[in-house]
Amino acid sequence: MVRCSKCCFKAFFMCPCSNINLCEGHAQQHSMDHLIAKENIQLTLLEFSISIKEKALLESEIKCRITILENCKKQITQETSKYIKNIKELFKNSIKNFNNLITEYTSLIGKDEFDKNTKENVEKIIKTSIDPTIIKKSLTNNFGIVDYFSTEFIKEVKYVQGNAFEKIFSEYDLCTQAHLASVYCVAISKDSKYVASGDGYGVIRVWNFKNKVQECFFKGHTKQVKSVAFSPDMKHVISGSFDTTVRIWSIDKKSEVIKLQGHTDKIWAVAAAHKLQCAVSASNDNTLCIWDLSLLKRKKVLKIHKQGVKCLDISYDDYLCASGSIDKTIKIWNLQTYTEISTLYGHMGSINSISISKSNKTLVSGSSDKTVRVWDIEKKAQLAMLKQHSDIINSVKIITDRNLVISASKDKSIIIWDPQSKSSENVLKKHSDNVTSIALSNDSEYLISGSLDKSVKVWDIRTKNVLGQMPGHNSSIVAAGIFPISNKAITLGNDNCITAWDTVKKSQICCLPGKSYAIQSLSVTNDNKIIIAACDDMKIKVWDTENYALINEIIGHTDRVSCVAISQNNKFFISGSYDKILRLYDLRNYKEITIFRGHEDIIYAVVFLQNDELIASVSKDKTTRIWSLQNYRQLYTFEEHTGPVRGLISLDQKLISASEDKTLRVWNIKKRSCEVVLKGHTNYVICVCVNDINTLAASGSCDCNIIIWDLINYNQKIKLTGHTDNVKGIAFSKCSGFLVSGSCDKSVRVWNVDSGNEIYVLFEYFAAAITVFITKNEELAVVSYDDGTVHVWDWKERCKIALMSGIESVKDEIMLYPELARFFNS
Repeated sequence: MVRCSKCCFKAFFMCPCSNINLCEGHAQQHSMDHLIAKENIQLTLLEFSISIKEKALLESEIKCRITILENCKKQITQETSKYIKNIKELFKNSIKNFNNLITEYTSLIGKDEFDKNTKENVEKIIKTSIDPTIIKKSLTNNFGIVDYFSTEFIKEVKYVQGNAFEKIFSEYDLCTQAHLASVYCVAISKDSKYVASGDGYGVIRVWNFKNKVQECFFKGHTKQVKSVAFSPDMKHVISGSFDTTVRIWSIDKKSEVIKLQGHTDKIWAVAAAHKLQCAVSASNDNTLCIWDLSLLKRKKVLKIHKQGVKCLDISYDDYLCASGSIDKTIKIWNLQTYTEISTLYGHMGSINSISISKSNKTLVSGSSDKTVRVWDIEKKAQLAMLKQHSDIINSVKIITDRNLVISASKDKSIIIWDPQSKSSENVLKKHSDNVTSIALSNDSEYLISGSLDKSVKVWDIRTKNVLGQMPGHNSSIVAAGIFPISNKAITLGNDNCITAWDTVKKSQICCLPGKSYAIQSLSVTNDNKIIIAACDDMKIKVWDTENYALINEIIGHTDRVSCVAISQNNKFFISGSYDKILRLYDLRNYKEITIFRGHEDIIYAVVFLQNDELIASVSKDKTTRIWSLQNYRQLYTFEEHTGPVRGLISLDQKLISASEDKTLRVWNIKKRSCEVVLKGHTNYVICVCVNDINTLAASGSCDCNIIIWDLINYNQKIKLTGHTDNVKGIAFSKCSGFLVSGSCDKSVRVWNVDSGNEIYVLFEYFAAAITVFITKNEELAVVSYDDGTVHVWDWKERCKIALMSGIESVKDEIMLYPELARFFNS
């Protein structure tokens, strides 16, 4: 406890005028002295509190640092032991040599006669002498040894690994992360100051449109955000989500204002009036809710559709509101009296989007029937049907003064139409996936588009050119370099980008093609001595388990390495890649033996079979292929899955494959046929494992669940629930009583297989867990993460043993880019 400089009580303040510590009473008196002297009061608190979020970040960072320091201690201890052993051996040999010489010299004393060999030695001794100053030579510490044992390296450097996004955001209020999931909705404020976008993770991001800077992001929705709108005062964002809630967010305060509840099913759309203080939401519960934005409560519920309501729009004068439904109808109703005016019929599929012209004369609709239709509101008649898209229409807009219609489709394109000629003027193709939403600036000069490719793009309507996209990494940020003097930061992301930022302007300086660093797969040799990992940076990384040091990086693949497996005899290992190739290596010298070609897309998993005579691999091309290790040829192919095959495990003379078609299939290798199809998951199945005695299998899925399967009767035994995101890695303990799982929810959990109960959360990290491996001796759980790290745990004692990184030096990674060299000189 710090005591007051003027009494014995606890000090709470310090004044820099004389560096004195003050209690509350003396602080008031000291402040009065400054006021009387007409001086500024500069009291500072000696103690301060931190928020829950800051406390969590502090604890996480401290744990990470402690792990690093413990690893350093372990390495220094091991190296010192080796060094001392060598010194002792040198010492022993040296003393032995001294004693031999002394014995030899002593034996010559008192002798009168010598043999021929001894005579030569006697003459040499008589004619020479030993330098007497040799005894003054002292043992000094070599600079390298002193430097090795120095702890000066333990300092806070400007290169950070782990939670880099949070560190930059908390220190500089700079958002370097863009959407990590599919973008489902976009909106632009009436004054074109802000753009808002919502994604599949329930995150809303608000961007400064002019400066292309992310102002803030909102988290709160528990399911995907399907619609966003700006309030009439343009200071708030209104969002609707599949979690059945409407939420209002303050842009200035960067926080949630209120959660509005009333719908009983997922919300498809929200819209705000232009002048009236109200908003409308459309839901799958067949209703529309009108919300009072002044009182922040529900004002009215309308049940005018027979099925879910998927879209709505409010006219520019706030007089009309139009809604489109799964029932294939469009309803136009009075927003002020809440009475229905008319119904438009014609679409053959769900109405997904509608837009009312500023004149209130025309309405445009887009449907799952792949058509865009133009309607005369007053005459309740269809004016045109626009057909060119090859898939469902997600979003439509109308530009009245230029008589243009714009539509966005699942076919990845945006089309600008002339509704009079019923033809397309331009087709915009820059998105790499389904275009889910478009928004127009109030002056109709710019178009904003959002897509399942996670991007938010900006277009010039007149030139039809894409002007760029909102900045930020679309995958996790794994490391950063921070340069405080020049107000710059550099981030390395798993989206194959390295980005430079201005920490003052909060803006992106440049974005260069980079690497990805996630470790997608790993395996450990049967003797537990070697860890082999498949990395997104196109390398296979090898660590030893004695020092947990990186001992090799194998280059050969030309794209991300997605999977590895080690032979049962520990002589070979094989890797699969996004480059569609399998590469077989000799584990003793790490040399490539051969390659296997045949897959037509990404290879997701590979295993050795039948005493290392065969290998099997699965791919995004929906196939499972069997290869011979005798002649290195493909033997046959299984093609019954209807979706990409993500997981694979061997089972005696059988295989189990896991697929995005939501099923697992058990294959009889000898009969070359599928014996059984296991169904139970409601989303992609992405990983599978079996216990040591082949009686149980476990599968992990994008439905966040794990299913334990009885392999005797081929039925579901139990479902494990608890993860809140995709389950990507699972492994049975040797005794089969436990299962360890890793998930994109950033947790690693241990389960009781018999009861299905979660025993404990082994670890919660700030990156997604991808692969889980339990060593043969059952002592260790080895987990890989998408930030390029591998964590080794004594999972029974709940103690972390080691943390290894695929990035040896953040600085060296950044130095690979000459364009960024100038930051090192600032």
